[in-house]
Amino acid sequence: FSGPLLANPQFRKHFLTRTKEILESIYTEEIFVPMIDALGERLKPEVKFRADLLRSDPERATQNLEQTLQALRDHVKKRREFLLAQDEVKNAGK
Repeated sequence: FSGPLLANPQFRKHFLTRTKEILESIYTEEIFVPMIDALGERLKPEVKFRADLLRSDPERATQNLEQTLQALRDHVKKRREFLLAQDEVKNAGK
């Protein structure tokens, strides 16, 4: 589905322009990292509670949560950098 759609030059131009706009204004560490951090704070008590219920180590469960949250933070940073480094995205909207 996406192959033929992205092969359309007019659609591809609009898609790349919008992708660049999103990467520059919405999909940023400044916006996403605080959301990830807030999610972690909301999940931490639940993770500890469930670890207790399952008779596993709450500290280890909390460490696993933090590793997952860090992976999300890294993904935002690295994916954004990767996409913005692409020539088609860099030159979009010009």
